[in-house]
Amino acid sequence: MIKWGQRGHDVLLAALLLALSPTLSGCSGDDEAEDAPAARIPIHFSANIGGGEDDEATSRVTMDGTGTAWAGGEHVRIQLDDKASLQYTVGSDKSSLSQTTAGAANVYYWYPVPASHDYAMKAWSFGNTTDPGTTVPSSFSIATDQNGTNTELLYAHQTISYGGTPTSKTAITFYHQLAQIIVKVTYKEAYNATSTPWSKVASITYGSSSSKLPLSGTYVAPTSGNYGSWTKSTTDMGVITPKTTTATAGAEVYSAVIIPGSYAAGQVLFAITLSDNKSSTFLYALPSATTFNAGSSYTYNVTVDDVKIRFTGITVNNWASASGTINL
Repeated sequence: MIKWGQRGHDVLLAALLLALSPTLSGCSGDDEAEDAPAARIPIHFSANIGGGEDDEATSRVTMDGTGTAWAGGEHVRIQLDDKASLQYTVGSDKSSLSQTTAGAANVYYWYPVPASHDYAMKAWSFGNTTDPGTTVPSSFSIATDQNGTNTELLYAHQTISYGGTPTSKTAITFYHQLAQIIVKVTYKEAYNATSTPWSKVASITYGSSSSKLPLSGTYVAPTSGNYGSWTKSTTDMGVITPKTTTATAGAEVYSAVIIPGSYAAGQVLFAITLSDNKSSTFLYALPSATTFNAGSSYTYNVTVDDVKIRFTGITVNNWASASGTINL
């Protein structure tokens, strides 16, 4: 029989721990490496808005008039793989994104570095300072008063890769998920401070009391391409007040967003009331079934001639590329 004293017991225990230490450290090494500041690099993001410039009306996403830039201060949500989404804020440079809430838990990291794996990224924003929610919206409502109220849904999805340096920015391109309707009014008799035409536009609405437009819809984000799919509501209906741009050079511009989709022939798209002595109201009803696509901007050109209104054409612009003119 071999008897162990206290000293022998301690020596044996130390030897066992020493022998097991590589195995124990191997079990937790990945976690420790992932948490080690030297082993991971924060992901830096920048954001832009896909699409061509729109010189007829300010973008419904930003108020800078280009339709391709942020105003600064908007909130966006970003999600990598199946991780929880994090909230970021557009900087004053109208491009860079910074974490909205401070703390290491609110930052995404490249890991391991330099051989970091790619991430499947998706991002979304309402184009304003509101948190767009922790998950991609499955439904969306537009404002009835859009004259000064920013109503928009932007979405992006792409695969992102490590840029090669710790300060490289990962660019995210967002795309408009709504359709924009612009009404551009010109006058046969141009007006200025000393000259007023016989009739002017007193007010304009999109839709009418007897032919309302859908104010909401269900949304499915795209898995390929840039634009998702919509199902318009048939019960949540209303009349929209568009954004008004100050009249210059004898023209007035009105703009609003609508839920994308197919609209039936006879649907009143907009109603124009003139400031003549009869307060005449003219309705523009779609002459045939018309599809308004997500990410497209439709400009209806209108000329006011005394107490008459003439529709001179529709210009269709995809916020990614111009696509021509339709004659009425």
